[in-house]
Amino acid sequence: MAYLIMVFMNKSNLAGLIVGVIVAAILTGQNIQNLAAIFNAALGSFLGTIGLIIMFGSGLGYLMNKTKVSHTLVYWIVKKIGVNSEKKGMLAIMVSSIVICGLLGTLAGGNAVIAPVVIPMVAAVGVTPTAVAALLRVSGEVGLMVGPLTGVTIATMGVTGLSYGKLMLWAVIPFSLVWLVATWFAVLRIQKKYRGKEAYELTEDMVDIKTIDISKGEKITTIVFLISFIALVAYGIITKQGTEYQSLLC
Repeated sequence: MAYLIMVFMNKSNLAGLIVGVIVAAILTGQNIQNLAAIFNAALGSFLGTIGLIIMFGSGLGYLMNKTKVSHTLVYWIVKKIGVNSEKKGMLAIMVSSIVICGLLGTLAGGNAVIAPVVIPMVAAVGVTPTAVAALLRVSGEVGLMVGPLTGVTIATMGVTGLSYGKLMLWAVIPFSLVWLVATWFAVLRIQKKYRGKEAYELTEDMVDIKTIDISKGEKITTIVFLISFIALVAYGIITKQGTEYQSLLC
C-alpha cells in the first residue's frame, strides 16, 4: 500500500520501493541484520537473479538510446526495406519492433523509440492507426520472447530448464511465426476496413526519415554493439551458460 501510494503521488519507483521496504520491515519487526540476510538470500535466488537481469537490461536499453544505437537500427531497417507501399510499411513496423523490443527488453519503451520514426513514414503510404497499433503490439511481444536478455525469456528458461537454442527452436519461433502470420492477415483486413476512414495527424515531435542524419560515430557505435552482442550471446548458447552469464552480459 505504501508503494502504491507513493507511485500514485508521482514519486519515483525507487522512492516508493524504499518506503515500502521500510514500512514492511517495521510491521514485521525486522532489524538491520535481518534485512541484510533477507536481501542476501533474495539476490541468491532464481527470482532475484531475474530481477537483477531485468534491471541491468533496462540500463542497457538506456545506453542504447543515449548512444543512438536503437535510433540507428530503426533507420537502417526502414531504409533497407524501402517503404513505398502499405505492405512494406507494415513489414518495416514488424521488423523494427521485434528487433528493438527484443534488444531493449521492454514493449512500451521499445515501441516508443520506433514510433516517431515509423509513423510519419507509414502514414505517407496509407497505413491506418489501428493497423499500426496491432502491429506494434504483437511484434513487440514477439521481440520480448525472442530477445535473449528479456525477463520473459530468462524466466521461461529457468522454469523449463531449456537452453536458449532449444527454447527458440521448439517453442518461441514456431509460436511467433503462427502469431505473426495470423496478425499479418488480420491487419490486411483492418486496412481494408479502415482505409480512407482514419489517418494519422502528424505532429512536430515526429521525425521525417528523409531528414535523419546518422553520423559516422553513431554508425561505428552501432556496428560495434551488434558484433559484441551477437558474439557474446552466441558464446553463451554454445557453452550453455546460465542466468549468471546473462547477468554479466547485461
